[in-house]
Amino acid sequence: MNFYQLPAHLGNDIHKFAQQVEDFKQERLNPAQFKGARVAFGIYEQRQESTFMMRVRSPQGAITPEQLRRVAEVSRAYGDEKLHATTRQEFQISFLGLEDLLPAMRRLEEVGLSGRAGGGNTVRNIVASYDAGINPKEIFDVSPYAYALTTRMIEEADSLSLPRKLKFSFSGDESDSAKATLTCVGFVAKLKEGKKGFKVFVGGGTGSSIKYGKVLLDWVPAHRVYYVAKAIKRLFD
Repeated sequence: MNFYQLPAHLGNDIHKFAQQVEDFKQERLNPAQFKGARVAFGIYEQRQESTFMMRVRSPQGAITPEQLRRVAEVSRAYGDEKLHATTRQEFQISFLGLEDLLPAMRRLEEVGLSGRAGGGNTVRNIVASYDAGINPKEIFDVSPYAYALTTRMIEEADSLSLPRKLKFSFSGDESDSAKATLTCVGFVAKLKEGKKGFKVFVGGGTGSSIKYGKVLLDWVPAHRVYYVAKAIKRLFD
């Protein structure tokens, strides 16, 4: 079981990144150019010289025992033994050396994990209510929609080259535990005539000043989530 599917072309992308790492080592790629390549894989330079941090995408914080074990193994082998969980429900491996990036990426790929679109101007990790599927008050379980949208979004090239980072969130009811109303694009579960769907908010944010999103659609059927998300992403781009 995986909570999302890696793009079929991820192996080719990693191969291309391997060449970019080599070009950076040989100074054929300057630091700014290399930054553009690595942040699309969720890799950030740390304040400690020559070390990097790698994010591991896990929509709604969902990860299998096998995958979590592998993340811990990668962290122990190549980075710091301490793992971090981010505010967007993903894992973070710290203090990787430049030579460790590719082995770490490949070992994560073996168990269906990647940092793809984990940083930079990309579609970031998609979050959902932490208690989705077990909250007795939720309208319905929104987590399958977060997983499915993740699979579709990280497969698309334009998700890696946006003018600014783009965030999606799913909440299971109007208590909004996933802060969908404070996200770039938020989906809040809603029933209409017994059918599953979502109220859609856009333009929210939690930067230097909190901004509530505006209602874009009062209701959209659940099977149309991807089309709405895709349209908003294209407009945003």
